[in-house]
Amino acid sequence: MTDPASPSQENVYFARLPETHLLHRLGMRWVQGPAGEAAVELALHADVVNGRGMLEGGLVAALVDVAAGQAAGQLLIPGAEYRTADVTIHYLRPIRVGPAWAVPHVRRAGRRRVVVGVDVLDHGADDALGAVATASFHVADEPADE
Repeated sequence: MTDPASPSQENVYFARLPETHLLHRLGMRWVQGPAGEAAVELALHADVVNGRGMLEGGLVAALVDVAAGQAAGQLLIPGAEYRTADVTIHYLRPIRVGPAWAVPHVRRAGRRRVVVGVDVLDHGADDALGAVATASFHVADEPADE
């Protein structure tokens, strides 16, 4: 099983996005995870929590997709086309303290499919496990339609 590159290498992904991109506006960024691996971080603030003070479930899904997608992309040749095929998330407990960390781990990398597991942690709550997810990505033979 392979883990993604270091957070500094992953920050190149965010640097390519315009400053107005949703991921920047939400405050997502790459950090060093609990065991030294790369993780995507999202601080909790008024724009990302629901009325009960918990991270919105859809933003947990976005964290999972970004972290897993970048982990999958690290294994492919530069310029390879890939896209999310499916994501399954099991919500275990609310993320209330933050920041939320999505820590990806590549489970399988084949010619046509990459499967990535992601643990979503509530870092401020002693890295409590908030969700576990699996995302798979289809590796295309040709570029996606524009």
